[in-house]
Amino acid sequence: MLELKNISALTPETASRKSILHDVSCRFEAGQITAIVGPNGAGKTTLMRAAAGLVPLSAGSIHLEGCDWKDPKTRARHLAYLPQFQNLAWPLSCHDVVALGLLPYGFKDDALVAASLERCEVAHFSDRPIDTLSGGERSRVFVARLLVGNAPLLLLDEPTQSLDAAAAMAMMHLLRGAADDGAAIGVVMHDLNLARAFCDHVLVLQNGVAMAQGAPHDVFTPSQLEPIFKVEFDAMTVGDAHYLMPRS
Repeated sequence: MLELKNISALTPETASRKSILHDVSCRFEAGQITAIVGPNGAGKTTLMRAAAGLVPLSAGSIHLEGCDWKDPKTRARHLAYLPQFQNLAWPLSCHDVVALGLLPYGFKDDALVAASLERCEVAHFSDRPIDTLSGGERSRVFVARLLVGNAPLLLLDEPTQSLDAAAAMAMMHLLRGAADDGAAIGVVMHDLNLARAFCDHVLVLQNGVAMAQGAPHDVFTPSQLEPIFKVEFDAMTVGDAHYLMPRS
């Protein structure tokens, strides 16, 4: 379990610094998926980066259960982070890209790499250079890299952003399976209906402030979301599924 207690973070500029996150608290619990949602510029990516130890805090603290979160080597072995954008410096094979996920553990295991590629349905790309794949295909390879080390805490920033509907559903089923196996997962999302369908907990940010958090069925109501997203929503029920649809 990772706990963020009253954390605040500032913009990196030395002049006219302003708060990106202000007094935000949340937990990423084992066996659960926590969705971080909110409008563009709400502070979602900064929250993920802070949780991964990549953004200095101006206030508050972060605790990783049973571990020294401040030690980079400990974080690397217990926490796997997938940023929103991936820079490709070299045309590594997909197999070698996934193998990078084992670096914190000090060994290479081709069987683990192959199993992770298979799990993410990209085993047929194993020998392909990563820069020859589409954006959606790359996303699945990067998630395979995230999963290969079986880290107990997974943080993902918009993992479904370049995926079609079927691939986005498959991605969420993959994360749901990892959570059901005991991982604590935090994921930044824009698709509120996917978050409601797959996540156990949700944190809504606006201007760096936690506006609401709790179970998705409690938080995802038009009355709570309309002032935050500046759009009207219609709540719909189809069978046993519940949806929020923004009005045109």
